Amino acid sequence: MCGIAGFYGRGSFDDGSRMIEKISYRGPDHREVMHKENICLAHARLSIIDLSESANQPMYNEQRTQCIVFNGEIYNFLELKEELIRSGIKNFKTHSDTEVLLLLYGLLGKQMLNRLNGMFAIAIYDFEKQELFLARDRVGKKPFYYAALPDVFLFASELKSITAHSSFKQEINFDSLNRYLTFDYVPAPESIL
Repeated sequence: MCGIAGFYGRGSFDDGSRMIEKISYRGPDHREVMHKENICLAHARLSIIDLSESANQPMYNEQRTQCIVFNGEIYNFLELKEELIRSGIKNFKTHSDTEVLLLLYGLLGKQMLNRLNGMFAIAIYDFEKQELFLARDRVGKKPFYYAALPDVFLFASELKSITAHSSFKQEINFDSLNRYLTFDYVPAPESIL
């Protein structure tokens, strides 16, 4: 299953740790938090494809200029890996779809999404560009929640991770509550909080 969480903006290592701890059951095999200045990427891993420690996340590219956390499965990652090999990339450290995603992003940037067949929620941070790239599969099979606050952008696999960040104030949105009681759901883009 796996779980991802993180933020861009105000926050601490402790914020990231609390966020991923809230969903630790999604990935009992390994948990790790990367926090540098104003960026945090955290991952709770359920090992499926590559069981080695080298496939743990957050995962960096060889130059350590990009970092990824990923939840899901890329069905065509072996074909994509072959394409990367044909393009000259040969130094794979894992047998994971995560590494293929990271290298594909390094080669194609955001256009990599056009090549993916699978279910996924992805967060990639480019340290040189100081850019956070977030994506979810087209059908929305893998959960991805976010909150844009004045001082920080939060994201996670579950809402409870977002509420663990120190900037998030848990207050009921009464307009959304009214819609929920009227329609039996909260229409997008609103949330109960």
